[in-house]
Amino acid sequence: MEKKKGINKSYLIILIGLVFIVAGIVSAVFLNGGSKKVEPKGGNEDKPVEVKTTTTPLMYEVTKEGSDTKIYLFGSIHVAEEGGSFPDYITNAYKASEYVACEYDILAEQTNPEAQQKQQEELKYKDGTTVKDHISEDTYNKAVAFLKENNVYNESIDQYKLFAWNSTITQLIARKAGLSTSSGIDIIILYQAKEDGKIILEVESSEFQSKLFDSFEDRLFEIMIIETIKNPDKSVGDLLKLYNAWKKGDPNEIYALSKSDFSDEVKQQYSEDDVIIMDDYTKRLLHDRNITMTDKFEEYFEKGYNTFYMVGVAHLVGDDGIANLLTQRGYKVTQVNK
Repeated sequence: MEKKKGINKSYLIILIGLVFIVAGIVSAVFLNGGSKKVEPKGGNEDKPVEVKTTTTPLMYEVTKEGSDTKIYLFGSIHVAEEGGSFPDYITNAYKASEYVACEYDILAEQTNPEAQQKQQEELKYKDGTTVKDHISEDTYNKAVAFLKENNVYNESIDQYKLFAWNSTITQLIARKAGLSTSSGIDIIILYQAKEDGKIILEVESSEFQSKLFDSFEDRLFEIMIIETIKNPDKSVGDLLKLYNAWKKGDPNEIYALSKSDFSDEVKQQYSEDDVIIMDDYTKRLLHDRNITMTDKFEEYFEKGYNTFYMVGVAHLVGDDGIANLLTQRGYKVTQVNK
């Protein structure tokens, strides 16, 4: 796939590589000094980057006896490095697919000012509180110091929820790692799909993801912020490990790294109540969604949709990953790497 023209948007990630997008609005507001309006721009500087040819991302071909339908299950990640293109087996699978499925169509939202404004307002506290009322004074001060060091803090962002703070901090880590936050792998493919006139399917929706993250306790995001800013170099290293694992496409390595956000070592530093919060986050964000994503996959398969099915790579791997769940449901799941 060749490079496609984009818009100047910051893209949100979390270190374990799961979809975390509440639109680029959060980072645009933070990184543009509280500006509410984000306009698309033209020019070469706004083109999304591409993944280098040396990569072998994880992808499966999924078929079923008695059916002519074929779906490619592709593991994406929400950052990218400059230059290059996808390997042939990814490009060929994309070209062979009439449909492209994604967690939700962020490009449609980015070009809809009304949707952007609505999403932005949902990220603000509406009860008269500010972020200071939802986080310890010590963590707040350290978070502000980190944002100031990166020249992105102003008082107007105190009205935004902890989720938005955590998103922006992890986005800054991605930049420190030398990875593009203006577009991720999934956005690159979505740009191409829209230009090629492929049918876009949403596995979830922007509203679903917004409500999901809004349902987590404040303490969860405080813990995430603490763990990220107490050792930024380690956070950068962890992200690069994940990105390099994505490039290699090794499901075992990806699975091991996808569990490291709340490792046993991290949990030992926190109370039993905090550990419960961490485990609930992992279950709801990863395990529960794996099941619903597998259900949606089956829906497309039963309808005969030959689809390039693209979700965060951490959803594919492990005993409760989509690939294994599909195998348990009677599908033939074959890894494609050439």
